Amino acid sequence: EINFFRSPWLDFQSKRSWLSFWKKHYDHGITDDEVIESGNKFKDIYSKFDSILKNQNFLKGDEFTIVDLAWYVSTKRLYAAGIPIDKFKNVKINQIMIILIIEMMF
Repeated sequence: EINFFRSPWLDFQSKRSWLSFWKKHYDHGITDDEVIESGNKFKDIYSKFDSILKNQNFLKGDEFTIVDLAWYVSTKRLYAAGIPIDKFKNVKINQIMIILIIEMMF
């Protein structure tokens, strides 16, 4: 099961480690291994989403929730940045459904 409310920022135990993380990236850039790790995390998460959405309309069931709206915004940004969301068929269908819901609401 995916914990939708777990933020990677919560993994930092203190302000010091958070600052150290950003200073390291400022001083040395992002390594190839970090890019690969990030890509693999993306693939794993969206594969899970795709699997969940194969059996239900939305991430938390068959009712539209704030979780869907939040992931819609993130997914739209990733798609705009050129990330291959299209390979996750059920995620793409979900995004279309959310667009229709948003248009009906406004």
